[in-house]
Amino acid sequence: MDINSIIIIFFSFLIGSIPSAYIVGKKLKSIDLTKKGSRNTGVSNLTQNTTLYASVPVIFFDLFIKGFLPIFLCSDSIFSLDVNTKILCGIVSLIGHNWSIFLNFKGGRGIATLVGIILAIDYNLFVIFTGIIAIGYLFSPIKDSALWWIISTICIPLYTIILDLSIEITFFTFMLSFVIILKRLLSNKEQTKTKFNINLLLLRLFFDRDIYDRNKWINRNIEK
Repeated sequence: MDINSIIIIFFSFLIGSIPSAYIVGKKLKSIDLTKKGSRNTGVSNLTQNTTLYASVPVIFFDLFIKGFLPIFLCSDSIFSLDVNTKILCGIVSLIGHNWSIFLNFKGGRGIATLVGIILAIDYNLFVIFTGIIAIGYLFSPIKDSALWWIISTICIPLYTIILDLSIEITFFTFMLSFVIILKRLLSNKEQTKTKFNINLLLLRLFFDRDIYDRNKWINRNIEK
């Protein structure tokens, strides 16, 4: 691995770690997203506590700067780095977003960053990934975006096989899916009365919360 690869990987991690939604929430509304709503420092919680307009620049930054840019810099159009460097750049950027070094290893769920990474990998993969989410949300009776995001995320490696992409890309997307799943399962560490069991893990995985009712979850009290 040459010096250019090391620099780009380190750059990807630092860019991914910038808590864009948290910063906008602080500057715009003087709110601490780690203590509001879902306690998630991502776009969804920012929108819930501010406005959709406030989230637009955050979506752009997370998708294109955190997600798309590191992979694009590795491409033949810029530095022409090997596929292993490209894989590492995407993974460390996503890890940086989910466990930011600037927020005591708190972070978002990485969805916008993941979308940017997938867009940089392959446009057809991006279309299938987002298309499945849109179809599920619009045409199913379950109007919970968290469910459809995770279903499509879990299926990303399968999409790469259907599209006949390289084994390296399949492995890459498997690792990306793993990071997203791990974040969901390890989140919500506050001392709540929810008993730790398989039902809790399934709720975290598929609905990104510890109880089924989203409104009650967002408005819950945290026990000290």
